[in-house]
Amino acid sequence: MPLILALSDGWQIAMFTLNMVSTIVLAIVLMWVKNRTSKIDELEAEVKDHANGLINTKFGELDRKVTDILQRLDRGDREFRTQHDRDHALELRFVNAVNELRQDMTQKLACREDLLKLTDRVQRNELAIAQLRQGGDA
Repeated sequence: MPLILALSDGWQIAMFTLNMVSTIVLAIVLMWVKNRTSKIDELEAEVKDHANGLINTKFGELDRKVTDILQRLDRGDREFRTQHDRDHALELRFVNAVNELRQDMTQKLACREDLLKLTDRVQRNELAIAQLRQGGDA
């Protein structure tokens, strides 16, 4: 029986040693995995920071471009309104000038009736002159 106890003590020692070695190996592997995980987390944080920086830069550029376009549109709109007002004022001046010209033409130019009256008057005057000449010759 002491031999069985001795074998069983050796067996227990071997199991204990195997358990101890496997625990140590497992602890080393877990520390290695933890180290790798922390490195991966650090790299992931760097990638996120870099990506955020790139995104912020791109959105900043995009925002500046949009702001520039909006300013250009605003300037163009103001210039368009100014041109529209100027064109409207010129159009009003043109219409007024045409109306004044029409009134002047109506008042100062002779129409067909005026020319007929004038022709009739000239003919009467010519007849009167002819009669006076005939009366002066006799």
